[in-house]
Amino acid sequence: MPKRCEKSGPLEAALCVLTRTTAGGFMAEKPRSTVIRQLRFVVASWKEDTRTDVDLLRRFIQERDEQAFTTLVGRHSELVWGVCLRVLRNPADAEDALQATFLRLTRDAKRIINKEALGGWLFRVARDCSIDLQRAITRQRRIEERVAEVAPHSGGSAASDLRVLLDDELAQLSQSERAVLVLCCLEGRTYADAALELGCSTAAVHRRFVRAQTRLRRRFAQHGKTATKILAAVLTGAALPAASAAPPTLLAQTVETGLAVARTGTLPTTRAGAFANAAPSAVANGTNRTGIAVALLAVSVVLVGCAVAFMIPPELPQAPTPEAEATPLASSTRAQTTVTGVVRGPKGELVAGASVVALARRPFGPGERGLRDEVIATTQTGTDGRFALNVFDDFDTWFTGRVVTVQASGPNFAPTTFPVRLRPSPGEVELKLAAASDLRGKLLDETGHAAAGARVEVVRIGDAVAEPVVGRTESASPPAWPKAVVSSADGTFVLPALGGAENVWVRVLDPRFALDVFRVGGTKPGAIGAFRLDRACSLTVEVRAGDTDAVLPGARVTVITDPVSAHPHFCATEHGVLGPRSIPADIDAVADSRGRVRVNLTPRDQVEVLVHPLAESGPYVGVRTRVEIATASTDQRLVVRVPRGRWLTGTVTDECGKPLGGTAVHWGRESAALPEWKDDVLVGRDAITRTAPDGVFALPVLPGACSVRVYGPTPDFETASAKLPGTTHTTIFAHHIARIEVPEHGVVQPVKATLRSARSINGTVHHPGADSGTTILLASGRVSPVRGYAALPLSVRGGAFSVPGCREGYTTRAYLLDPVTRTGAVADVVLGTSASNVPLRACGTIRLRVLDSKGKPKAGQDVGLSLLVERDRATDSNATVRAADAQPVEWFDATNYPTRPKTNADGVAELPALIPGSRYAVTVGSGANRVALGKFAIEPGKTITIPDVVLPGPSEGGTQ
Repeated sequence: MPKRCEKSGPLEAALCVLTRTTAGGFMAEKPRSTVIRQLRFVVASWKEDTRTDVDLLRRFIQERDEQAFTTLVGRHSELVWGVCLRVLRNPADAEDALQATFLRLTRDAKRIINKEALGGWLFRVARDCSIDLQRAITRQRRIEERVAEVAPHSGGSAASDLRVLLDDELAQLSQSERAVLVLCCLEGRTYADAALELGCSTAAVHRRFVRAQTRLRRRFAQHGKTATKILAAVLTGAALPAASAAPPTLLAQTVETGLAVARTGTLPTTRAGAFANAAPSAVANGTNRTGIAVALLAVSVVLVGCAVAFMIPPELPQAPTPEAEATPLASSTRAQTTVTGVVRGPKGELVAGASVVALARRPFGPGERGLRDEVIATTQTGTDGRFALNVFDDFDTWFTGRVVTVQASGPNFAPTTFPVRLRPSPGEVELKLAAASDLRGKLLDETGHAAAGARVEVVRIGDAVAEPVVGRTESASPPAWPKAVVSSADGTFVLPALGGAENVWVRVLDPRFALDVFRVGGTKPGAIGAFRLDRACSLTVEVRAGDTDAVLPGARVTVITDPVSAHPHFCATEHGVLGPRSIPADIDAVADSRGRVRVNLTPRDQVEVLVHPLAESGPYVGVRTRVEIATASTDQRLVVRVPRGRWLTGTVTDECGKPLGGTAVHWGRESAALPEWKDDVLVGRDAITRTAPDGVFALPVLPGACSVRVYGPTPDFETASAKLPGTTHTTIFAHHIARIEVPEHGVVQPVKATLRSARSINGTVHHPGADSGTTILLASGRVSPVRGYAALPLSVRGGAFSVPGCREGYTTRAYLLDPVTRTGAVADVVLGTSASNVPLRACGTIRLRVLDSKGKPKAGQDVGLSLLVERDRATDSNATVRAADAQPVEWFDATNYPTRPKTNADGVAELPALIPGSRYAVTVGSGANRVALGKFAIEPGKTITIPDVVLPGPSEGGTQ
């Protein structure tokens, strides 16, 4: 910049630069007066214009107001520029990404639902544009590598290091708290200005500010005096070294190009225009994107708060505004566990510089069933091959046993994984890397000919999993996973560096073939496994509003191709760990801007389709439908119209009146004629919401009689129970159950749920041999939102157990099982007494044979096996009464019963690992032919042989 320009103010400096632009540049295209007018808004309008982003957006959308658009560019340019520059680290590339971001704003302004959170929308778009551009420049980088580049050890200045430190700590705050700090501290807004921008009261802004300030001060105290001084400077509004502003010439050109696009509707044929044209619909609709938590660590101080602030949109007038993102289910503290271990090579040698990451299994949400891991901690091995992973324990999970998958990788080695339970202390972890080689396979069509040009992507390695979502373009694969490949002319595909990895699954995505996931590897070295693909029959699901028939973009759609007997999310921690090794049967998708999802399926498939609209669309209730896929190759269309319900709001507190954030809430229809897992409306675990930190929730429900079930953030609350509608004997448990009547019209009264705290009883077990480390415990009513029936398996580690949710004056019967050593016990525990050294004894077995009506062995017959878990009882109650009220529990022993047992070729079924001292119910068959064989008391080491079971003929029926 010329010296005369350097001494001028920002507006004058920009004009000085512009007047020196050569012919053919910006000045050559526009009169100087136009440039001055545009640049004045770019540089100063965000300070002068008091209108909110919502007002400006509406003016731009409705009237193509140039001043409104220019003000928005000026107001948010520093935010966008910081994102682009941090990701790309190259000003020239960042200029293209910034222009692409605002070009998308001109194109998609009408589709932005959460207009109050424009900063968050621009953050996501800027990041997407930057990442897309970066991938085009270098296809080898991944998100985690970009985060690592801005870490303090990267050699940047001290000021840059302090910005990164503040980024890291701000990222731990709730969304609303970050937004308030950015507005009030970093942008100098008053409480009143922030309240207007965020759509809340001034008092709410003050509460959030004080809450955030207290938390940050406590955390910064751990980083020393210098960090504490920096925090004080931020909180008092003192200057903090920040990212540089975008060049004024760039902003002026961005405004002119954006206004031209708004007038003509045509994007420019520049690189910025090309990346602006690649906007995914998910971003335009304001939905969350996978990996947002990791991306937050790479933004500048000014960006963090603005990028994540969002609110319930205006379409939800009765729904409360959540103050923050939901806290994790199983913990509300910021506890940390250090996982230590060593990485060795194929010959036992220590591997220095290996990459080690901790992956956490994400809980599914409404309209989702797939399994996906996300990176929550990263490190590298030292020269001695050792590593230490600092893992925050409060990552989001449905499992009470907190489990992470540790993955190690390195050059010339195949990735390897190992599941680690964080509580109690995980102990030492040893990971052994195998020498990397190419992993090959061959794709064939249904006629046996080579399937050339098919896209193959890795979705599972070892115990790590990253099942993609149809309709989303971003990849969420863990680091060190190979990119997608394409099969060659002879149908062969090659996955580099995966030849030594275990449990590798791939997905084939090609319009000619049905979407398929299969396991590769397991063949002899050098051999190539062949995989036959089915012809594609496309199913297009179109989601519409039941009342207006308007399309609902962004709706979540899950296609279940083969209903599994026990979904990993619904069962024990061990089931979750084993999930990546079971056959996948769920296809998750997100509807495009036309409300459509297209999935290629196999002819004659009978699939279940779950559809769940976004909350931003209104109080629409998700639905379930079943479809048989036609044999014709033409596209099959399914239009799903979701019913409009009512917003049911409420507040969850403890008995002292303290709000409980992170509690899970779902609902059920009292008039249901079918169990929840068969209902045509998504209820129960398929329709879960969370409370905000102030304990408030909003849930779309249908008018009529319904029940609301509330599950605390931990199992340490008293349970309530009720009969599950649509069933004969099934009981549902929760920490609070409220039956209400939702009117068709008028006011829906909010629900006030009070959860009463309970205590835990601790104890120990004595193993007759070595502790396998897999012992589990069950007790009646200890449940989670996804397993609300009878009992939730809890982990026993190091021989110690804890029974949560216990009450004074009640006895809890605890069922203990080590499924590996096949030992177990039943113990009655009472508050105030010791439950130490409960001896585990050899399990029992039940053996039976099934014959058809002609006396021939019946092979492949389903056998139902349920542990009868007795409810808590008052200490002086009659034991006979409690035995009659026992609840059946299935799917807790993933080791011995990963699926429902079946009879063998001789019609025989042997049911091992039955807990001694307990009672089991056994059935054969299903539906009208279901035969109840009775209830059996199990003795240690004994086998019960049931007399031959003769199934009735087709017209004879069975017993229920």
